[in-house]
Amino acid sequence: MAHVYVPSIFREIEALEAEPPPAEPRSVFGTRDTISGLLIGVGVLALVILLLRNQMRKRDKDSFRAVRPRQTLTGDVGLDRLETAMADANELTRTLASSADNRAARLEALIEDADRRIAELERLRGGAVDPTDNGRRSTGDAIAKLHASGADAQAISDELGVPVGEVELHLSLRSRRAVSDRK
Repeated sequence: MAHVYVPSIFREIEALEAEPPPAEPRSVFGTRDTISGLLIGVGVLALVILLLRNQMRKRDKDSFRAVRPRQTLTGDVGLDRLETAMADANELTRTLASSADNRAARLEALIEDADRRIAELERLRGGAVDPTDNGRRSTGDAIAKLHASGADAQAISDELGVPVGEVELHLSLRSRRAVSDRK
């Protein structure tokens, strides 16, 4: 047989073909490494959850601190709120009391002024005026005196400057009272 020259590259190919194939690399999801891969995945997931949870707690604490009032030296927040409310109520009470005192003083001044004016009117009129009769009782008494002296309704009306109908009304009421008093 003749010897044929085969380049060295072909010899290497033949040698490689004669060798058994190398073992395939195992992946993370291989049979033996499946458990270790799952444990690594669960560990990473647990770590992410813990980090997110701590982040959320920190955020919640910060927002709660912003809403929550500051604590006093004694540490009792409710007592501090109560003291603040009481101080506000006391200030409001003082303001309202001052306003009421001012109004009362003003009313007293107005009453004194009205009393002075009433006294002046009484002095000018020449006698005491009963504020409940508005001068009707004195008119009725004057009509009765003039009628007792013999004056008729027209003369009494002219004398006192009141309408004749009013004079007649006073006279008829007095006569009815006199009849009812007799019974």
